[in-house]
Amino acid sequence: RGGAGLGAAWQETARTFRCRRSRWLPCGPGPPGFLCARPPATVSRRSSLGHPAAQPGPMAQTPDGISCELRGEITRFLWPKEAELLLKTWLPERDGAEQGHVLALLRWRAYLLHTCLPLRVDCTFSYLEVQAMALQETPPQVTFELESLPELVLELPGVAALEQLAQHVAAAIKKVFPRSSLGKLFRRPTSPSMLARLERRSPSEDTAASSPCGGFLETYEALCDYNGFPFREEIQWDVDTIYHRQGCRNFSLCDFSHLGSRDLALSVAALSYNLWFQCLSCVDMKLSLEVSEQILHMMSQSSHLEELVLENCGLRGDFVRRLAQALAGHSSSALRELSLTGNLLDDRGMIALSRHLEHRPGALRRLCLAQTGLTPR
Repeated sequence: RGGAGLGAAWQETARTFRCRRSRWLPCGPGPPGFLCARPPATVSRRSSLGHPAAQPGPMAQTPDGISCELRGEITRFLWPKEAELLLKTWLPERDGAEQGHVLALLRWRAYLLHTCLPLRVDCTFSYLEVQAMALQETPPQVTFELESLPELVLELPGVAALEQLAQHVAAAIKKVFPRSSLGKLFRRPTSPSMLARLERRSPSEDTAASSPCGGFLETYEALCDYNGFPFREEIQWDVDTIYHRQGCRNFSLCDFSHLGSRDLALSVAALSYNLWFQCLSCVDMKLSLEVSEQILHMMSQSSHLEELVLENCGLRGDFVRRLAQALAGHSSSALRELSLTGNLLDDRGMIALSRHLEHRPGALRRLCLAQTGLTPR
């Protein structure tokens, strides 16, 4: 399903950093960012929610049918993360029985929780794993096509809850990928009328672009969640203090030279669909293969980056050839200035780049190749 729905482009960006599966779950109360592995939860027939036809339990119920006690347990279980939306849901079984669950929707991730105490997780997934969703109004039901899990079918108490779920997931995806299309995310039997309602409520591309630095930190945070990486506060500080407040559109990897290569590569990945930054630069700092690979992928996706400056950073000899391949397959690239000064490059790469430029005259306004070891030919 590599080309299914919206998944192919953004999941290729995120998949570069996949280091954990969704069974890595928070341990509950503990130091922020601490994760541990839990075994898959076993199926439980008991539930404090029950089926809609079941008699209410002894715990005080709120209007959405989720008890106050259960809400408190979920809050403690997910700490330090917070659920933005809790939905009562049921997981159909082959024998006709149904298991009561709560779907906890966080900012970038969903948890399907058993409702018997102590709480256990049935499954969890990042919204970046969603390849497609199918919404059915009668009975209210959603089918998720996911990257790392089998097809997930959930029943909900009503159409309003179904739309809340769809809107939450779609809004999160739109924040990260502002040019994504809901028509590709939602598949049949999603009705045209429901799709139209979701599109009206969906944040526009202009809304995403108005976020600080084009929503860079939101994309970065979503990729951190997807891969199980810690969110680096120093990246947040630099983006807020240097780039946003000063209106700087040159993302310099040298500002983050103290970080590991995976953190650097993740920040480059966050630029792939960004509509704010116009330049990516790295001068006099050796780039790891991991970061170089992500730069190539970013250049195959970005339609906004106009300048790439990689000077004296130890690029491999075949980098230019692979860059030419990335640009040749990306007709909407905005690249206008390229500087590879101080890197040892090979002639074959320059020949490939020259052939690409022949087919796109005027694509580059400035090209710097000083001290690259190229021969006169």
